[in-house]
Amino acid sequence: MKAAATIRGHTQGIHAAVTRGLSNGRDEGLNNKIRTMTGRSYGFHTQHAALALITLACGPIKIGLPYQK
Repeated sequence: MKAAATIRGHTQGIHAAVTRGLSNGRDEGLNNKIRTMTGRSYGFHTQHAALALITLACGPIKIGLPYQK
């Protein structure tokens, strides 16, 4: 009964996933990567250092040359 109610509640999302090929695999992979880095950052003195590590590994950091025209 609970499974049927869950499916009924998510019918639109299930239909969209099947017809459009949508998946949350990319989001789950990023979440796993961040959890792994959080575990590795155990022992950092501040949470800012852990956040900097996550931003460096996962963020869209673009470093341009200072004198590039």
